[in-house]
Amino acid sequence: MNGPAPLPVPPPRRGQFDMIPAVPESPRHWRAWSGPAVTLALVVAHMLFVRSQRALPDPGELYLAAILISTFLGGVRSGLLSAVLAGTALAIAPGYRVRPFWLTFDLLTFALAPPVLGLLLYELRKAGEGHMRRAAALHVLEYYRTLLEDLGAMVWEFSVDSQRLTYISDSTMRILGYPPERWYAEAGFWSVVMHPDDMERTLEVNARVWGGEGEEVFEHRLKAADGRWVWFRTAVRGGRGSDGRPVVRGVGLDITAHRKVESNLQHTLSLLQATLDSTTDGVLVVDPTGRITDYNRKFVEMWRIPEEAMLERDDARAVEFVSRQLVDPQQFQAKIRELYSDNDATSFDVLEFKDGRQYERFSQPQRLGGQSVGRVWSFRDVTERVKAERALRLSEQQLRHAQKMEAVGELAGGVAHDFNNILTAVIGNLSLILHDPATSEVTRERAQDIEIAAERAASLTRQLLAFSRRQMLELRVVDLNAVVLDMQKLLRVTLGEGVGLNLQPAAERATVRVDRGQIEQVVLNLALNARDAMPRGGKLDMVLRVVETDGERARLTPPYQPGRHVHLAVRDNGTGMEPETLSRIFEPFFTTKERGKGTGLGLAVAYGIVRQSNGTIFVQSEPGQGTTFDIFLPHCADPVSDGETPMASFGSAEGAETVLVAEDEAAVRTLIRDALARAGYRVLEAASGSDALEAATSHPGRVHLLVSDVVMPGMSGFELAERLQKVRPDLRVLFISGYADRSGADPEGPEPTGPLMWKPFAMDVLVRRVRETLDS
Repeated sequence: MNGPAPLPVPPPRRGQFDMIPAVPESPRHWRAWSGPAVTLALVVAHMLFVRSQRALPDPGELYLAAILISTFLGGVRSGLLSAVLAGTALAIAPGYRVRPFWLTFDLLTFALAPPVLGLLLYELRKAGEGHMRRAAALHVLEYYRTLLEDLGAMVWEFSVDSQRLTYISDSTMRILGYPPERWYAEAGFWSVVMHPDDMERTLEVNARVWGGEGEEVFEHRLKAADGRWVWFRTAVRGGRGSDGRPVVRGVGLDITAHRKVESNLQHTLSLLQATLDSTTDGVLVVDPTGRITDYNRKFVEMWRIPEEAMLERDDARAVEFVSRQLVDPQQFQAKIRELYSDNDATSFDVLEFKDGRQYERFSQPQRLGGQSVGRVWSFRDVTERVKAERALRLSEQQLRHAQKMEAVGELAGGVAHDFNNILTAVIGNLSLILHDPATSEVTRERAQDIEIAAERAASLTRQLLAFSRRQMLELRVVDLNAVVLDMQKLLRVTLGEGVGLNLQPAAERATVRVDRGQIEQVVLNLALNARDAMPRGGKLDMVLRVVETDGERARLTPPYQPGRHVHLAVRDNGTGMEPETLSRIFEPFFTTKERGKGTGLGLAVAYGIVRQSNGTIFVQSEPGQGTTFDIFLPHCADPVSDGETPMASFGSAEGAETVLVAEDEAAVRTLIRDALARAGYRVLEAASGSDALEAATSHPGRVHLLVSDVVMPGMSGFELAERLQKVRPDLRVLFISGYADRSGADPEGPEPTGPLMWKPFAMDVLVRRVRETLDS
């Protein structure tokens, strides 16, 4: 197994590591002159000895010693200077002039000694410095290896020729769990532990580094002995080994934890971005200088800002662009300046756009470590919610109004019922007085005046019943287009010459199931109301169309029903109404007209008829903007009904049959009994349903007809008729009521089995109706 090869390291800098031996310093100034100074001293001494004529030993050896010392201390230049001084001294000395050979030899020796000694010293110093540098390099290498081992790095060297690892650090075993021997012994072991997805990239990096392209850093995964995948960031550099052959050297750091943190961070950022992109709110983030740092796609879509404007990241330009869309741009910009001046402030308000949109705006500071580093703006489109809230408030108002109208209707219906019982007695007795031959002319005239007043009162009760939706309706399928067009002449006469009438029938048949006479009354009442709202003239539009109404409007507007409807819009350009007036427009007896100009029942009657016809009526009005009434009636797919069937003609109203009268009002019961008895009928009377059952049971003969009030204490007329017809199947029934529907009767009880008359009525009408019922 090969030992570790040295890694290439840069030459150490002076003072980098205290443990590296210092390289000898360059010669100093005194060394350069010390040798020549010694030589000069020898020359002076030599000259003194010559003058004293004393015998001297051979001075050449002394001079050569001085030259060698000068060269060793000061270098070649110092040695050559000493040689010049020594040679001059020998040349002028008298003893050497007589010995030319030795003089020449000494001078040559003096000249050669400095360069030879200098060259020798240079080589010696070079060898010493190389040894020290190698020692320092090995020391630094060991230092770096120890450092990398302590850091947990994986250090390795790979032979290009043998395709084997020549060195792997001990820390590899701690990181991956494989002993170093496996890396050396098994050729290609590195490829076994390399992640398949990283193999191609690793080979590409190796090829470039082996080709002499310098150093590369890349990230890859190696499989640990326990099956884990460990991430490394490895720096690879090509070089030469100790044998001069090419090698791939590398240092890899375990970055698994870093990658995990980075992955979690990327996941968090991705989740944050996905959250921003998926939210229905527009989000904008700016730094303290007002520069845009981030935003989501919804923000751009909501504000309709061009992409190139957002790429500039200039918040001022974005503010300028969006301000043009707002109803109050000054307030918008003032709020921004206020918040930018206070980094800790938060804000919430609602922005209104010129096109009707409404955004909630919320702003709060972005904090990092307790410091404000920017500001986050969020915008929420609440246009539909605001519309829904307004519609909900409107529907609540309409519901309260409907509940109020229902309560008023109950009151009006109850009053009309009781009043009808009274009027029945009044009108019935008046008819008896008027038909009595014994009545005087004076009494007859007074009775006729009373009858006229009673009829006016009866007309008033009928209007109250219409408002309370308790009048009798004869429902037929009619085309509302035809109804309105047939009324055109009447409407033009009613409106007068100052009001223009514009009728627009629907493009298709507008068939509805209604009482035609009652619907005509609604149209006429609305036309009269429009005429009074346009005292100086104007225009009245009546527009018909067939529409499909959705469930959302039905949910927000309680009386409304989804489905196919016929829509009649009656629109004038008159004076309009204040909200206070508008809220009471359908109340009975409410009017803005002068005393004596109206009863205040016209619109109340229209409301009642429409609601009783299973329709809905809305009103919209503003002062000076006119008024619009919208009527929605359920569309009917059945064919239009034929004309009214004329009543059959009957003979005399008198008879001899037995009639059971059930009426809880004593005055009405007595009046009916007397009228029928006068017409020849045998009359049984009862004040309640139970009394009627007892009277019918105890009567030995046949009971031909039951005349019963619908609403009675304890038992309704419908229930009484059902129980009697079980024991008397041939019994005929005629119902009478102060209402004209099932009001007061049990809604879960039996249905009526005979015709219905509504109070008040004259006695001769009742007698004829009794005869018709018996003969039908």
